[in-house]
Amino acid sequence: MFSRRENWVFLPVVIIILILLFYTLFSVYISPPNRPQLSIYSDNWSDLSECRNAILERGYKTSSIVSTPTILEKFDVEEYANMVYMAIGVEREYSEDDAHALWEFVRDGGNIILADDFGHGNSFLTNSPYYNPDVRISNKRLFDQNFIKNTKFITINATLPVPGYRRYELILNEPSALEIKSTYYSNTFFTTLAASSSGGWVDENENEVRDPRELKGSYEIITLLQDKQLKGKIIIISDPGLFINDNWPLLDNWRYILDMLGLLLPAGGEVIFDESRHINENTFENSRHVLYSGLIYLTSTIWIILLVPIIIISFTIIIGVKIKPQYAWRNRNLLEAKYLNILNYPYEGPYDYYQIHGIFLEKVRLGYGFEPEEFRELDRDTFYKLIGDEYLIEFLTQNYVLNRNLEYFNFIKRRVLDWEPRHPDGRYFGRAVEAEPIEHEPSEYEGPTDDSSNQAFVKEQPINKFIREFDNRNYWR
Repeated sequence: MFSRRENWVFLPVVIIILILLFYTLFSVYISPPNRPQLSIYSDNWSDLSECRNAILERGYKTSSIVSTPTILEKFDVEEYANMVYMAIGVEREYSEDDAHALWEFVRDGGNIILADDFGHGNSFLTNSPYYNPDVRISNKRLFDQNFIKNTKFITINATLPVPGYRRYELILNEPSALEIKSTYYSNTFFTTLAASSSGGWVDENENEVRDPRELKGSYEIITLLQDKQLKGKIIIISDPGLFINDNWPLLDNWRYILDMLGLLLPAGGEVIFDESRHINENTFENSRHVLYSGLIYLTSTIWIILLVPIIIISFTIIIGVKIKPQYAWRNRNLLEAKYLNILNYPYEGPYDYYQIHGIFLEKVRLGYGFEPEEFRELDRDTFYKLIGDEYLIEFLTQNYVLNRNLEYFNFIKRRVLDWEPRHPDGRYFGRAVEAEPIEHEPSEYEGPTDDSSNQAFVKEQPINKFIREFDNRNYWR
């Protein structure tokens, strides 16, 4: 059981846990999760396990992010050129810090493949700290005259800027389209890698019927973004369906994606899948994402890094002032072993006086079954009645006993060893204990002879004062 003082120690811990708990619940339940999909760890038709397995078979290393893209800042910058960050389906919006971390990743040589249709991919594209690349994902469905089975599955032609021109035929699943206002913006270059046929159109009003204002034409679907300020490359794809398990083996989808990685990582390297951009219906998984993101944020923001030690040090100082040391012993057997070691040796001066003093106080407390906090709050008269021995009371309350001779302290040690609780069941329940006369066994020393010394203890201050005084010392620990 913890005393009221000890509870102060746990207050900051409880506050931090509650903050994390409410933050997690708020983040999970205010934004209801959708059905999980596009995960590299699931073999469902709409997931990416086939893609990951094929990448591993090609000799690339794979890893995943489950917290936040800002964790890329903790990687070695020199390794960026051997990395590809892949976000396939962006169900969770990028924060400004996330987006800036990704742009800095590309600036220093990293590569990005961003595939999204109706999600939050634009929250990355529109948050560049350097410039506006002027490319967007329309978030509107693209229809085309070339399709298989039904209009959901359109087919397109694609290329890659690699030696030996090759044409790829791809199948998509309800794609969107890219909006690029110019092929040259500032120092930014866009290379079209795939587009719809000239019979394509974007369903602006989402009625699945082409209206007069919805113009037919060739709409870009895959583009390569390069810039003089960026050492790496960004490939933007307006349909994550290109990567899903059901579409992976169809037409040239698998070959195109693996060749794309060969373009970005000609010497091999690591492919990093961002699982944190997906929203899982599993509450635990969402909670874990929120907690991991919070930890990454705390260790990535410089003012937080500086603030946390200041808070910890402040709490430590407050606790150090508020908390007074507690009794070291909580078990009667441990006490017996401790005080027998001390009391069976000759008295050697003031240090032993304080040792004996502390041992006896703890023996009284344990004898009557008090918690430390209860023991400190006893009034003087009750405490004297519980002890029932005027010599031991004098020993506890009078500083002048330090000047007594060795025979006196040996006498006190014997009385401490022989002392037992006066209440029959060893527990004091707040009832007054009658201080009956004590029959002393014959001894070579029968206590002090000065009457004024014998009676001085009845004029002492409340007992809890000297208990607290000795509680602040470590003489008997």
